[in-house]
Amino acid sequence: MRILFITSSRIGDAVISCGILERLRLENPRARFTVACGVVAAGVFARMPGLEQLIVFEKEGFDLHWLRLWTRLVGRFWSQVVDVRSSGISFFLAAGRRKILKGGRRPGRRYEQLGAAMGFSPAPLPVAWTAPADDAKAAALLGEGVVIGLGPTANWAGKIWPPERFVAL
Repeated sequence: MRILFITSSRIGDAVISCGILERLRLENPRARFTVACGVVAAGVFARMPGLEQLIVFEKEGFDLHWLRLWTRLVGRFWSQVVDVRSSGISFFLAAGRRKILKGGRRPGRRYEQLGAAMGFSPAPLPVAWTAPADDAKAAALLGEGVVIGLGPTANWAGKIWPPERFVAL
């Protein structure tokens, strides 16, 4: 069984999509996964168990990146295609099942929207796949105790926490 997962070129959106990918992986333990994502997001998927191929693409003018990606995918039969990007290329691939999830900015939590679109209830939370070497490096860098990470900015205003909330915190 081969499953194709087309996801974001942005790291935050890629992380958010990991929950549904992990659920698919757990429900299909023998499946081989191909993940297609942008350059910045590639590290999110590098340690995923069951990953057969990671296809990294860079955006190009006139959406040529979709054509190039399609040429890399078209020669296979996919048991399932999940397209978080709503790219449309999924319609032109041989697949047993396909889920093309609506994108765009809508009110609510994106991980819940993705989970609902996949028919998962409750919606799976994002995950992070690591290797023992990653865990050891993190422990060496961070030490023990509580760590709080803040992402002060994003690519659009709806994702940016207002400055007054940072001050209050």
